[in-house]
Amino acid sequence: MKSSSRNLIIGGVVLVGALSFVYSTIPMHRAGHQNAPYFGSTTSIGLVDQSLRELNWGNIAFNAPATMRYAQPQLVELLLSPALSVADLQARLQQGVSAVSAHVRISNRMEAQVAGRGFTIQALTPDLQAVTSQAITRWKWEVTPTEQGPQTLHFALSAYIDVAGRDVPLVVRTFDREIQVEITLPQLVSGFVQKNWQWLWAAIVVPIAGYYWKHRKKRRAQPTGSAPKETAEAEGHRLG
Repeated sequence: MKSSSRNLIIGGVVLVGALSFVYSTIPMHRAGHQNAPYFGSTTSIGLVDQSLRELNWGNIAFNAPATMRYAQPQLVELLLSPALSVADLQARLQQGVSAVSAHVRISNRMEAQVAGRGFTIQALTPDLQAVTSQAITRWKWEVTPTEQGPQTLHFALSAYIDVAGRDVPLVVRTFDREIQVEITLPQLVSGFVQKNWQWLWAAIVVPIAGYYWKHRKKRRAQPTGSAPKETAEAEGHRLG
């Protein structure tokens, strides 16, 4: 009996030790932490956090105007540098009015994009560019308003980072620029005509053309050389 009890106790101790070992290797299911996520350095989020901490800092200047003219293209620029100050970058903008600046995280490859529903936007430089401390990284767009009134221009700057061997973008800064698009009277009239030419043709041009054609046809039907009746009677009275 004593031997059986001793074996039973030893077996229980071994079983408890084995269960404790298995339990300790599963941190997500420890008591009181069933719903707590684990953000260790080996997880994808931990890798992103590590890459973010390794990013350098730089300055940007972005010249989004407060007002624009309808259908008139305008140059929009973004300058980035890890070495120059915000004031230096603003001084190097070709059109420095209403410039927006910021201190942002940067990597050796950055991507800048501009979008807006009320605009036609043509990129004049590549969206994705390499960054160096020896020169200014410059993005340019030709922005043409296609709608009048208040419009919004959206800007996004992304840093490319390495995550588990993959090159992925990380948005580091966004701007929303409110722009008032103005329109001149000639542009307003021209736009109205272009949008309503079919109605104008039916309501104005066709009746005028019909009246002109009817009047011309009536004149052509009159005999050549004959004077109108009223003119002939007046001439007879004058001779008499």
